[in-house]
Amino acid sequence: MVLASSDPQSHLRVDAERNRERVLGAAKEAFSRLGFDASYHDIARSAKVGVGTVYRRFPERPALLEAVLLDILRDISFHAHSATVDRRDSWQAFEAFFEKLAGVHQRYAGLSERLAGAASPAVKTARDDWLEKLQALCAHAWAHGLRKDIGPHELHYLAGLFARRECDLANQSRSGHALAMRVILDGMRQ
Repeated sequence: MVLASSDPQSHLRVDAERNRERVLGAAKEAFSRLGFDASYHDIARSAKVGVGTVYRRFPERPALLEAVLLDILRDISFHAHSATVDRRDSWQAFEAFFEKLAGVHQRYAGLSERLAGAASPAVKTARDDWLEKLQALCAHAWAHGLRKDIGPHELHYLAGLFARRECDLANQSRSGHALAMRVILDGMRQ
């Protein structure tokens, strides 16, 4: 039997971490929907916390942007790794990962560039891990149908097309978006 902790600080830490995660989730949603200048009030309302909680957790907008970027990098790294070790249908796992990556590009276009000059060591480490996982995924996919001239940088670029206004892939109808995705994925396969 596990006894509940009587330490009030322990409860506060759990509560604070839960609020941080809620703020982070709400910030990701707000940035995706409203852009990176979404107000702290919008984020607080969505997280169902007071605006003071958002400011306490992230007193400067760059800190909030960095926390969101780190969360995205960790998530996409996890999915790249999962697609690499998925043994059921390697090509299908690769396609699902590419679609997820394109969605991240579409929702958060420009986030990385916005922090480019102020990236912390934590962001550099997360980016390095992401590139390592993407390299491993490409190496695995080469053995399962991915063209040999498609590496991590090409994969990242192709997924980024869904966020580029000049290609207009992000603003296509559902059927246009699906067609663009199918053409790109078919073009990557040997």
